[in-house]
Amino acid sequence: MSKKNIGDTAFNKLRRLLDLVRYVAEHGEQGASWLDIRREVYFGDPNDSVIGTNQDVLFRKFTRDRTDINASLYLDANDDEENEDEENEDEEILPGTAIIKRSKKGKYAIRNGLNLMLPISLKK
Repeated sequence: MSKKNIGDTAFNKLRRLLDLVRYVAEHGEQGASWLDIRREVYFGDPNDSVIGTNQDVLFRKFTRDRTDINASLYLDANDDEENEDEENEDEEILPGTAIIKRSKKGKYAIRNGLNLMLPISLKK
């Protein structure tokens, strides 16, 4: 077996991050459940016995991916994990930011999809 090239790893991660943003954005305000994200973005078995446990490697990968997406955007100093389930309408959100948030119902959605631009195919 050959080792993964660094470029391949970076490309795969970027592709996964874009797939994650696209998938969650497609579900709009109602959001997408972790089981759906797990199956559609991370290609995980929906009947896997580790779902909801500390052994769920895909959930840890999803958590890291959310952190990477959030870190690539401007975050308010008051925007921390403790307030993740709270909806604050007075919170200032910069146009163009797309942050994956977890709702009180356990669904993941783009907090602000304004000006969210996903990759598209361009033709000559």
